[in-house]
Amino acid sequence: MIVSVGNTKGGVGKSTAAVQIAIALARKNRRVLIINGDRQKSALYAIAARQAAGVLPEVSCVLCNEGDELEQLLNKQASDFDDVIIDVGGRDSSAFRAALVHCELLYVPTQPRAFEDWALEDLTLLLDQATAARQALKLSPLRVLAGLSLADHGSIAADNEDAKKSLMSLPQVTFVDAPLRRRKAFWYSVAQGLGVAELKPVDRKAIAVLDHLMKTLFNI
Repeated sequence: MIVSVGNTKGGVGKSTAAVQIAIALARKNRRVLIINGDRQKSALYAIAARQAAGVLPEVSCVLCNEGDELEQLLNKQASDFDDVIIDVGGRDSSAFRAALVHCELLYVPTQPRAFEDWALEDLTLLLDQATAARQALKLSPLRVLAGLSLADHGSIAADNEDAKKSLMSLPQVTFVDAPLRRRKAFWYSVAQGLGVAELKPVDRKAIAVLDHLMKTLFNI
């Protein structure tokens, strides 16, 4: 399955989600490739740390920032893997556009803040253009799921509800109630190239959050 993790707004925990999803799939005995389409190279650095430490199962990662290169890479290598996770940059780019044409699922992490709400306008425009491109190529409709990332706890969780309402109002996306909340375990694990389930000491709440997201996205 080819999955894009993207948002036209940066700083939403996109690369963290992409790496966690990829490692979780690999731990299900699936062959996984991450395509790092973000110039910040966060996913590439995370997987390099994993490879340097010799952590198993292996996850492959390649850097690909341009749309034409991404398209060629998918045509040549996607069939070698069970799953391809494309981590696209937090902006409208040729790589993002190519990913939207060739992927089967787009997961949109969205930070619950007012300026994230405004940024959704750019995303919906891009999705409309991707829909037209896929129709012209006679491809199946793109499945777009959006959920909260870096979601708050406690008294400031009202922001979560506001963001949820905004996402549910968009006809281009389906809101999924599987938030990746603010937990240090996600950042600590990704910095070491680990999935949250591989981190010591164990953070069972973080593991449960990711498990719920995986079940929601992939039914596994």
